[in-house]
Amino acid sequence: MKVIITESRINKIMFDYLDSTEYETIDDFDNSTSLLLRKNTDNSHDFYYKHFDKELYVDDELASSFASLFSLDLYDALDFIGKWFEDRHNVDVKYTINWT
Repeated sequence: MKVIITESRINKIMFDYLDSTEYETIDDFDNSTSLLLRKNTDNSHDFYYKHFDKELYVDDELASSFASLFSLDLYDALDFIGKWFEDRHNVDVKYTINWT
């Protein structure tokens, strides 16, 4: 059986996947950076955002597993994650960087 899934449906599935994790946001004292930690974990950080530079650092394990799950190369996965982060956190992301 052949199944055709539209690009918009795939994008919704990828957004839903990224939305499925709850995060706690920790801002530094002058709001120049934000660190997003997975709730109910011991310091499992997935994202680090620098407000002034508009740089989003994405945990390597998250980026790699996302790329693998949705058959994307790492750069396309990082690009999509950056767009998701912009949408969900209402910020501009100029660069999305793999964070190891």
